[in-house]
Amino acid sequence: MIRYFRASFAIFSLLLAACGGGSSTSYSTTITNFTVTPGDGQVVITWDSHPGQYYDLYFKVGSNVTESDFEGLKLSITSPYTLTNLTNQTQYSFILTATNSGGVAGLPTPVVSATPGSSGTGLSWTINSPLAVSALRGVASGNNTLVAVGTSAAVYTAQYSSDSTGGITAWSKAITLPFGFSSTLTSVVFDGTHFVALGFDGSIITSSDSVTWKTATAVNAGQDINGGIAYGNGIYVVVGAGGYIATNTTGANNPGTNDPSSTTSDIITGAWVAQDSKTGLDLYGVAYVKGDFIAVGAQGTLLTSHDGITWTPRSAGTSNNLWQVAYGAGTYVAVGDSGTIVSSADSATWTKQTSPTTNSLYAIYFGGNDTFVAAGDLGTIVYSTSGADGSWTLTAAGSNALYGITASGTFVAVGAAGATVSGR
Repeated sequence: MIRYFRASFAIFSLLLAACGGGSSTSYSTTITNFTVTPGDGQVVITWDSHPGQYYDLYFKVGSNVTESDFEGLKLSITSPYTLTNLTNQTQYSFILTATNSGGVAGLPTPVVSATPGSSGTGLSWTINSPLAVSALRGVASGNNTLVAVGTSAAVYTAQYSSDSTGGITAWSKAITLPFGFSSTLTSVVFDGTHFVALGFDGSIITSSDSVTWKTATAVNAGQDINGGIAYGNGIYVVVGAGGYIATNTTGANNPGTNDPSSTTSDIITGAWVAQDSKTGLDLYGVAYVKGDFIAVGAQGTLLTSHDGITWTPRSAGTSNNLWQVAYGAGTYVAVGDSGTIVSSADSATWTKQTSPTTNSLYAIYFGGNDTFVAAGDLGTIVYSTSGADGSWTLTAAGSNALYGITASGTFVAVGAAGATVSGR
């Protein structure tokens, strides 16, 4: 019925134009800069609008919406549009369609999710098209560039763009990987000049431009690593299975020559040095925050080190697995299984917080608009501007598990089934 009405009106418009009463200007029905900003019981929706086009909004509670969801439909709206009478702390999803004066309807925008509330960060989430990979395990950002890594040597790159829906450009696959490289990549970090990715088997590849990748000295742990990598103060730190920790300082932060004829990295040219972690439990993640390295892992394992060499076990206040840690707003925060959130003011004494979810949280980052954002199972997102107990708000971005998150103005999380979501 809606399409019929649009088509009938379009015929009238064409007849009017033929008689000299219409405009001959035609615009693409692809909608750009579609944003949803949550507020108290409402959202404000904006996009780039054009004369002679009609815009229809579809929305409903939850993490997805389609053009068949007529119960949440607003016809012929104009930008900016304020949608009111929404329930605070409830996730809604939105798409927008455009129909031009010729009756041609474009494809809907990507789904954007937002959670209204009387307080909070005002983040809304765009669920981007999935990438062709079974899982993305990590993501890092540097110099306005994003790199996501995952199974079967998957490496994808994108750029931050305030003009793009979701705040990033379309993802593209890295052009050049080392010949025969096929390892699953579990983590990636940016050291200021290079992206450095860690393989499940301890392999290391690096890139100064996110497109061409070269081999560096592998971590020889005598077993699969399946862990994480961090960089700080000229030191690379890798953590993994069985409490394994190794460091490398060779060529750190070297801008390199970027010689396209060379297949060997300009950094991490020397051997990795194994360190005493004082634990035999698996380590899943490591981060360099406020001048220290913090590693987390199985059964609430939490270790701290100033130099990556000497490690001190800490009581995390939980026996649940911990997956990642971040620092901001004067607070350290680690997240883990069953929605676990623990925090500390000094990285030595940790306290378990009240979490708004029981879904496992696999990644956390402090950034964007000075906000902690953690991501996990079933697209779960929790966020807080302070990291304090009781300050966390629950929302979601899609339904796939999210394993990695980063930010540079826009938060970007990646995960299972090639999922990529962005929030701003």
